[in-house]
Amino acid sequence: MSLEEVKQQRLLTRKNMSRIRTIVETSESKTGKILSPIELKCRLGILDSYFKQGLGYQTQIEKLDPEDNGRGDLEDLYVTIRSNIQMQLGEDEHNSTFPESSAAIPVSHSKIPALKLPIFCGRYSEYKNFIASFMHVIENESSLSNIEKFNHLLNCLQGQALETVKAFQITSENYSKALDRLKSRYDNSTLIFMETIKSLFELPSAAKGGASQLQSLVDNVSALYSSLLSIGSDKNISHLLLIHLVMDKVDEETQKKWKESLDFTSLPSWEQCAKVLERRCQFLESASGSLSFGDSGKSSYKQENRNKPPHHLIGSCSRFKQLEIADRFKEVKRCKHCARSHHSLLHRAPTSNKMQSVSLSTSSLEQPTQPVSTAATHTHQEKSPQDQVILATAVVLIRDASGCFQFGRALLDSCSQVKFITEEFSRKLRLPRERHHVEIQSIGDSVTNIKYKTSATVKSRMCDYETPLSFHVTSQIAYQPEAEFNITSWNLPANIELTDENFFKPTRVDLLIGTEIFFDILSIGQIKLAPGLPSLQKTLLGWVVSGRYQRPTENSSSICLLSVEESVDANLQRLWKLDEPSKADMWTTEQRNCEQSYLQTVQRNAEGRVVVKLPFKEAPHCLGQSYATALRRFIAQERRITRCPDLHQRYIAFMEEYSRLGHMSIVKKVDFDNPHYYVPHHYVLKPTSTTTKLRVVFDASCKSTTQRSLNDFLAVGPTLHLATTVSIISLHTYC
Repeated sequence: MSLEEVKQQRLLTRKNMSRIRTIVETSESKTGKILSPIELKCRLGILDSYFKQGLGYQTQIEKLDPEDNGRGDLEDLYVTIRSNIQMQLGEDEHNSTFPESSAAIPVSHSKIPALKLPIFCGRYSEYKNFIASFMHVIENESSLSNIEKFNHLLNCLQGQALETVKAFQITSENYSKALDRLKSRYDNSTLIFMETIKSLFELPSAAKGGASQLQSLVDNVSALYSSLLSIGSDKNISHLLLIHLVMDKVDEETQKKWKESLDFTSLPSWEQCAKVLERRCQFLESASGSLSFGDSGKSSYKQENRNKPPHHLIGSCSRFKQLEIADRFKEVKRCKHCARSHHSLLHRAPTSNKMQSVSLSTSSLEQPTQPVSTAATHTHQEKSPQDQVILATAVVLIRDASGCFQFGRALLDSCSQVKFITEEFSRKLRLPRERHHVEIQSIGDSVTNIKYKTSATVKSRMCDYETPLSFHVTSQIAYQPEAEFNITSWNLPANIELTDENFFKPTRVDLLIGTEIFFDILSIGQIKLAPGLPSLQKTLLGWVVSGRYQRPTENSSSICLLSVEESVDANLQRLWKLDEPSKADMWTTEQRNCEQSYLQTVQRNAEGRVVVKLPFKEAPHCLGQSYATALRRFIAQERRITRCPDLHQRYIAFMEEYSRLGHMSIVKKVDFDNPHYYVPHHYVLKPTSTTTKLRVVFDASCKSTTQRSLNDFLAVGPTLHLATTVSIISLHTYC
């Protein structure tokens, strides 16, 4: 209500209170009707009701107009009238009785209903129970205003039901509209009936054979059956049961077609469902189709094939056998879609929602009769010992599934109509993927099939530029420098900041950004270094290096062919060397970094303990919250081991020893602003052990709220027993 409307309501309340004052004062002066003690108590109850109603209006007015001072006048009027009534009652106020059920005294606004308010979360089968309870507890309470009823309604709703009426503003007029909205949304007999049928199949089974479980099952089924009978008949129940059983065995698309055919105004029957299923069968049969020949110059042959049954085979076709050999080749090789020399099953369809054809070939653009969507992708392959074309690369920030940004190396390709991301990098970012079949056809008719695509946000490290992009997921992106080259003589300007400072090193490419945003990120600014060197181009991602690089001429080695007669012993020794296990370095980059971190940080403290720093392979700022999970698992373990006193004592003894040895201590203050991780633990029993029958294992692979654990951020070192294995193999080889 507006401010004027609320003030008008307050004025009416004051008039009613003034009317009671006039009646009481007349009774006191004995110039009119003298009120009995019971009548005075009735007037006192009505006065209390009006006063509380007036205070409610006064509170609304003060919210809209803080300068209003009507509260004091209202209180003074109430005190005057109430004092007069109490003076006239005297001792009778405590002696006389008054019926509490009298309709003349409304219930106070602040009185909470004795019954518990119902909760409704949006299930159709629960709506009627909810609305009946709510109307009995809240709606029929005449002392509550519509605004108070509306607030009670919002407190009773959860989930989808709350979203249905959440948009309404809390006013007296909107209360009835919110109830009507809930009724139109959930008071649907068809949906209630179908959901109740579904509830029958979701009841838990009484597998253990206990009396309580069996009785609970019988009670639930009886209640659901009674609910179904209140909406439909036994025939409707049998039809819906049959429909539910059948729909549970068909595919999702067929289920969707069945739901689309419902009008939700009447209960469906099995006949309606059967018609939908038969129509679906007819569609699937027509879509699959049988093998047919292409267009032919002989109309009689085409007409005869049209009249043949669906399973007419080419080997049993009498008309086809009568053709000459050359005519047979024409009939088989001619495509019925484009009339070109290939079979119809080998025809490449234009771009559709299910399949896209992305091609580099320019011949398809020269054929106006076949509109094919084409796209170009980058191709870089040059094996020159001295000349090399450097493509533009940039190190950018990519947002992962948890909302954090991670570094990625992107290749900027102005000749690619599609964007790519490597499968390894997309898994690292935990990006959601969707099926999207794309056929990439490159130079030389080489075909690459892409099965998935994903979306991610790319952000510049140099400025606030940020854009969402969709990428096709591929196994790898080919470009990277074949070998590291020296750039000390390039004289790069000191006042520029390269977006990829390691462009001259062999580093994998994580992304390929194509023409879609290539020219949008270009900025004004280009520097040509020198003849034979690439150029520097300014972009929104930073300065990039691109162009032809001519390496300095190096002395080439001479090669000649020699004929040398070697002894049998030399050849035999060479054969033995070939059989020896390879001693090549099998460590990965991560294993080398882990080993290097260990060598740099390992030390022995004053107590003789070995101390080493955790080998983080990336910053742990993306670690989520882990305290709740660790606490939940700890409480569950405590509850489990308290049932076995002996096990409980062994666990306590182990943890006390663990603390006594200094392996753990109490954390008195936790800095929640910095990355932290609570490691859950559990006990492991080994009864056959003679020393330690119980030990505790810590689980650093437990996921945090960002679905990443501490182990996900730690590097994995090399296998320590690899050398021993090689030695054993070598021993067996020469024995």
